[in-house]
Amino acid sequence: MRISEAFDLEEEEIEVIEPDRKEPKPVKMTHIGEGRTQNAFERRVFDYLYQNREKEGIREVYVFQNMSVDGAVKLVDGRVFLIEAKSNLNWKNACNARVEVQRFMCEERFLKRFLKEEPMVPIGALVIFEEFSTDWKRKLKNRDREKGWDRFYIEEKLLEFPEIRLRIARLGEHGIDFGKLEKSTRWMLAS
Repeated sequence: MRISEAFDLEEEEIEVIEPDRKEPKPVKMTHIGEGRTQNAFERRVFDYLYQNREKEGIREVYVFQNMSVDGAVKLVDGRVFLIEAKSNLNWKNACNARVEVQRFMCEERFLKRFLKEEPMVPIGALVIFEEFSTDWKRKLKNRDREKGWDRFYIEEKLLEFPEIRLRIARLGEHGIDFGKLEKSTRWMLAS
């Protein structure tokens, strides 16, 4: 699954429209803000996104400094998604990520930067993590999947933040993995 498909979980089959190859779009990795340095995992996340932008359907990668979230990506279809990197994901870090995304959407810096020139309003946020921790790391009974995949989306449905949808993905050796959600959990994402 590509980043561009992670927010379209209502559909079983997702049609991806390839960009016109005759007119190459500009690709850039823009650093916005100053002062804060990235930790090693954040750097790995943004290096992956930048190096795999064609594979992931990304036109531009933005790395934020001194803002609530770590960055954003603009896809070839024009959609914008916020990026929050968490090396370990558990209930506390998931709550932090939700608050950081909500806060970012209210910040004056966001309004000035994203709405000033070409309107770029994020329609979703992707929390990229390396591994689950605490009880989220445990396997579900009789399943080969960690609890964190289900716990995150169960809470996401309960909280119902209307402004922006969040998804989680693990960055591993083979790229981004969106997990394998059971049908029992998928129904919650459809509405």
